[in-house]
Amino acid sequence: MADLCPCGQPLHYSNRRTREFVEDLIADLGPTVRVIIPQGTYLVPRHYIALHGLKAWELPALAVHFGWAREGPAPGTGRPAPPDRV
Repeated sequence: MADLCPCGQPLHYSNRRTREFVEDLIADLGPTVRVIIPQGTYLVPRHYIALHGLKAWELPALAVHFGWAREGPAPGTGRPAPPDRV
Protein backbone atom coordinates (compact mmCIF):
# COMPACT_ATOMS: atom_id res chain seq x y z
CA MET A 1 0.00 0.00 0.00
CA ALA A 2 0.95 3.65 -0.02
CA ASP A 3 3.80 4.70 2.21
CA LEU A 4 2.99 8.42 2.13
CA CYS A 5 0.04 10.32 3.48
CA PRO A 6 -1.45 12.73 0.93
CA CYS A 7 -0.09 15.52 3.17
CA GLY A 8 3.41 14.43 2.11
CA GLN A 9 4.45 12.84 5.42
CA PRO A 10 5.04 9.12 5.84
CA LEU A 11 1.80 7.45 6.93
CA HIS A 12 1.51 8.56 10.55
CA TYR A 13 -1.03 6.24 12.12
CA SER A 14 -0.55 5.96 15.87
CA ASN A 15 -2.12 2.51 15.90
CA ARG A 16 -1.15 -0.43 13.69
CA ARG A 17 -4.70 -1.84 13.72
CA THR A 18 -6.16 1.44 12.47
CA ARG A 19 -3.68 1.51 9.59
CA GLU A 20 -4.50 -2.11 8.72
CA PHE A 21 -8.24 -1.35 8.82
CA VAL A 22 -7.87 1.64 6.48
CA GLU A 23 -5.62 -0.31 4.12
CA ASP A 24 -8.19 -3.14 4.00
CA LEU A 25 -10.88 -0.54 3.27
CA ILE A 26 -8.74 0.88 0.45
CA ALA A 27 -8.17 -2.62 -0.96
CA ASP A 28 -11.93 -3.22 -1.00
CA LEU A 29 -13.26 0.22 -2.02
CA GLY A 30 -10.36 2.10 -3.62
CA PRO A 31 -8.01 4.85 -2.45
CA THR A 32 -10.50 7.72 -2.61
CA VAL A 33 -13.96 8.51 -1.35
CA ARG A 34 -16.46 10.78 -3.13
CA VAL A 35 -17.28 13.75 -0.88
CA ILE A 36 -20.22 15.96 -1.89
CA ILE A 37 -20.53 19.50 -0.58
CA PRO A 38 -22.49 22.49 -1.96
CA GLN A 39 -19.39 23.71 -3.84
CA GLY A 40 -18.96 20.45 -5.73
CA THR A 41 -18.02 16.78 -5.62
CA TYR A 42 -14.44 15.83 -4.78
CA LEU A 43 -12.42 12.61 -4.68
CA VAL A 44 -10.56 12.64 -1.35
CA PRO A 45 -7.90 10.11 -0.34
CA ARG A 46 -9.09 7.77 2.40
CA HIS A 47 -5.71 7.97 4.17
CA TYR A 48 -6.07 11.77 4.45
CA ILE A 49 -9.53 11.50 6.01
CA ALA A 50 -8.39 8.78 8.41
CA LEU A 51 -5.30 10.71 9.51
CA HIS A 52 -6.50 14.32 9.47
CA GLY A 53 -10.29 14.32 9.39
CA LEU A 54 -12.12 16.61 7.02
CA LYS A 55 -14.35 19.66 7.37
CA ALA A 56 -16.58 20.62 4.45
CA TRP A 57 -15.53 24.27 4.54
CA GLU A 58 -11.86 23.23 4.15
CA LEU A 59 -12.39 20.91 1.20
CA PRO A 60 -12.21 23.31 -1.79
CA ALA A 61 -8.91 24.83 -0.59
CA LEU A 62 -7.46 21.42 0.32
CA ALA A 63 -8.43 20.06 -3.10
CA VAL A 64 -6.57 22.90 -4.81
CA HIS A 65 -3.57 22.59 -2.48
CA PHE A 66 -3.19 18.82 -2.87
CA GLY A 67 -4.50 18.53 -6.44
CA TRP A 68 -7.47 16.31 -5.59
CA ALA A 69 -9.91 15.72 -8.43
CA ARG A 70 -13.19 17.57 -8.54
CA GLU A 71 -15.86 15.60 -10.37
CA GLY A 72 -18.22 18.48 -10.92
CA PRO A 73 -21.10 20.33 -9.32
CA ALA A 74 -22.98 19.09 -6.32
CA PRO A 75 -25.84 16.86 -7.46
CA GLY A 76 -29.20 18.56 -7.76
CA THR A 77 -27.85 22.08 -8.16
CA GLY A 78 -28.32 22.12 -11.94
CA ARG A 79 -25.36 24.44 -12.38
CA PRO A 80 -21.57 24.19 -12.34
CA ALA A 81 -19.77 24.55 -9.05
CA PRO A 82 -18.15 27.96 -8.47
CA PRO A 83 -14.42 28.15 -9.14
CA ASP A 84 -12.14 27.12 -6.29
CA ARG A 85 -10.57 29.94 -4.34
CA VAL A 86 -7.59 29.62 -2.06
